[in-house]
Amino acid sequence: ARLLNPADDITLVELAVVSSLQGRHDDAVGAAARAVALRRSATINDLVLAWVATRADRRTEASSALADSLVIAPWLAADSLWQALRGDLSIEQVLRNAAAKSISDPQALGSGNAAWLAAMTNQPELVTKAVEGVAQNHEITALVAVLACDVPAAEEIISKAASTRAASLSYWLITAMVESASGQNPTDIVRIASLLGSTAAMTGNVPMSASAFGARADDQWVYDRVPILLREIGPSLPSDDASLSRWLIDPRGTARAGAPLSGLAHCDG
Repeated sequence: ARLLNPADDITLVELAVVSSLQGRHDDAVGAAARAVALRRSATINDLVLAWVATRADRRTEASSALADSLVIAPWLAADSLWQALRGDLSIEQVLRNAAAKSISDPQALGSGNAAWLAAMTNQPELVTKAVEGVAQNHEITALVAVLACDVPAAEEIISKAASTRAASLSYWLITAMVESASGQNPTDIVRIASLLGSTAAMTGNVPMSASAFGARADDQWVYDRVPILLREIGPSLPSDDASLSRWLIDPRGTARAGAPLSGLAHCDG
């Protein structure tokens, strides 16, 4: 398959997993790195690179790959499967590295992921720069307020945006998160979000790569082709659906697990 399609990153991550299991660690890291280079928008490639690099005891590469996965999907940091891939690597360092990378990534800036990471790491100067890249995006502004533990400000932003944003999935996702952070039960709002098109459309255990508060990347064909082989013999990978659900239902507890530097992680009110 690799000979037939040299741009097939999925075949490369399969090769990386098999090579790692066979003890050919340099080959495994090389294959996963090539997959990342071919398709930088797919978190599966970064996560497999982190897994094989860890098995090869190449901690710097593993940490960098985990940071890259968060530039694409910041919400993964609180997922137990992502945490398992991280092992004993410092989550604070991985998050700071991801935030620094995202500020110079046009896609991360435009999607709002850079703002998410800046707020997760509690770096006001990065937040200011990141929010500039998503001007007039009420959902991102509200998200930043929630992560800073300014829930009243987030509630005000969402309330003002209701008349113009109520048909948007991202509006209902952040509204659910704000309501949970304020101690309310967001069950009905989560149901509304599901009707508009929830993250439950993800394939298997493999996450899509896009912003939860922006347009999704047109990479579904990649995930439709992920074979059963990878899930059965390779690493267990976190999913967008499970990760985002944690943020929606228990944002405070999730922040303590996945964003320990954020204001929300230490929010008592």
